[in-house]
Amino acid sequence: AVGGAGEFLQTAAADRAVSTSGVAVANVPQMAAVGGAGNFVQTAAADRAQSDSGVAVADVAAFLADPNIEAVDLEVAQADASDGLNFVPFMIEVDCTAVAVDGIAVAPVKLTVIDCWSVSLGANGGGTTVTVRDTAGGIGTAVSSALPIAADTDLSRTTVLVGAVSEFAQGASIYCNKTNAADDCAVYLVCMPIT
Repeated sequence: AVGGAGEFLQTAAADRAVSTSGVAVANVPQMAAVGGAGNFVQTAAADRAQSDSGVAVADVAAFLADPNIEAVDLEVAQADASDGLNFVPFMIEVDCTAVAVDGIAVAPVKLTVIDCWSVSLGANGGGTTVTVRDTAGGIGTAVSSALPIAADTDLSRTTVLVGAVSEFAQGASIYCNKTNAADDCAVYLVCMPIT
């Protein structure tokens, strides 16, 4: 029986049979791990602390405290196109310091690059640029425009995005190609997960 906002109360013994929804009424007060299609199973006493919403507080705290949460943990389940919902964009920083020519990032999920900009990290050579590409070594097709990184105050945003090559499969390399290997910068990619 429901005893208030988000609270489940013990019922009389006669009412503890499995309901038509498949939820074992006797186990509702424990309400922690799912043991099958709609059935809640008994858990250790230490795991039974619940928030008002019925979510195990200890489980949420453990997730938020995990230092290894990655982009794949932040994926939003795909919604039906009719409801207008979409995925949550995220950012990748590509370190282009102390690299010969290409700074490289690995796509954590299948994604499309929807924006990018560069930040110069030193007084670099005149005319130096960095370009986001789909292939190493300055070959292949550019995803972005050439972003100036000559002065140590340069902050440049791309003026174009080439949609045909802006999509990357999960695990694919995204290259940030510098015209001068000795120059240092960081490139920030704004990405949208796709299916």
